[in-house]
Amino acid sequence: MCGIFGLIGKKQDKDKTIRDIHKLFKLSESRGKEAAGIALCTQSKISIYKDALSASEMLKTEKYQDFIKHEISSTIDHLALIGHARLVTNGFQAIGLNNQPVNKNGIVIVHNGIIVNDKALWQQYPTLVRNAQVDTEIIPAILNELLEKGHSLSAALYKTFGKYLLVFLWIN
Repeated sequence: MCGIFGLIGKKQDKDKTIRDIHKLFKLSESRGKEAAGIALCTQSKISIYKDALSASEMLKTEKYQDFIKHEISSTIDHLALIGHARLVTNGFQAIGLNNQPVNKNGIVIVHNGIIVNDKALWQQYPTLVRNAQVDTEIIPAILNELLEKGHSLSAALYKTFGKYLLVFLWIN
């Protein structure tokens, strides 16, 4: 199944931070080699980069290298990030929307597992718009719907994860 990693902390030396991120990507790649992505949260924004390449291949691309250098350089003090190395289950990886991190209505998420009732959930929420094939998209879609209806974040999270989703996880 997919590899997920995160990093939260004070900004270190830019080059060391980039090396740490690359090491985490390479360690996570054993869990999924079809696509890779990262979401970086700074003081003012969340930036996402993803590609239909293995993490090792993505790290070599000029586009990714420019992205990571720019984003790490623009971080003032603190940094939070989450990375994903994908093993494809639902949704063709050549379509960028199917790769993670998924950003739906400003909610950014990565997920490991299979949501076995995602089709039923899309039907249960007919006002939600599906843009991708990946099952993960239903999580931020429902969460956003509940938040817009006035639920607190904790109540929306409980309903989304504790009540609605049936997730099948493989544990090695």
